[in-house]
Amino acid sequence: MPVVHRARGFAFRIYPGDHAPPHVHAVNAEGEARIAIGDDETPPAILSVYGLGDRDVIRAYRIVERHQHKLLSAWRSINGA
Repeated sequence: MPVVHRARGFAFRIYPGDHAPPHVHAVNAEGEARIAIGDDETPPAILSVYGLGDRDVIRAYRIVERHQHKLLSAWRSINGA
């Protein structure tokens, strides 16, 4: 499970062979949020949350929003188009 980005206490992971839609697992010491990356026409979307408070979920979402192109590129590199 490659870590493709780190920011504000989160490790953003993409699992090889993972299912659509393209998404990251934003993991910190408290838990995990699975966030769809989206694309130029679709904003990121929260898919599931385990153990994180609202503030951390929002923080992770905003990081994905800011790094959407980088994360989508990493998804495609790891899992294909």
